[in-house]
Amino acid sequence: RIAPLDVVTVRVFKMPDLSGDYEVDLAGNLSLPLLGTLPAAELTTAELDRRLTERYGERYLENPDISVGI
Repeated sequence: RIAPLDVVTVRVFKMPDLSGDYEVDLAGNLSLPLLGTLPAAELTTAELDRRLTERYGERYLENPDISVGI
């Protein structure tokens, strides 16, 4: 499970501007380009992957291919 101060690697296929390593803050939130701040603590990487795919797919990308790792 993701915990505060973990560094999460997010890779968005063919979107280098959205990909990168992001630190979870002390409150358990992750700050990502376009999406802003969203809760990440206590999620598994698979759960965060699904949430990011859903959020990016709602407004910004068509069928986003996202992978998440710690």
